[in-house]
Amino acid sequence: MSIKLYIGLQPWLTDGTQLQEMFEFHGIFVSAKIIRDHISGRSREFGFVEIEILSDAENAVNALDN
Repeated sequence: MSIKLYIGLQPWLTDGTQLQEMFEFHGIFVSAKIIRDHISGRSREFGFVEIEILSDAENAVNALDN
């Protein structure tokens, strides 16, 4: 079972690939998705990342929380 993390306060130019690159070094990465406005297509400045192992998710949060 993977752990889904809410990732907020992302610059509106951030895409799923950039989000993936931030997290893939911290554990067994599953997926990353930036949420977009359905009308404009612009980022809503948040997204979700799935990481396979709880301890990896905790390490990623501790490393990237700023």
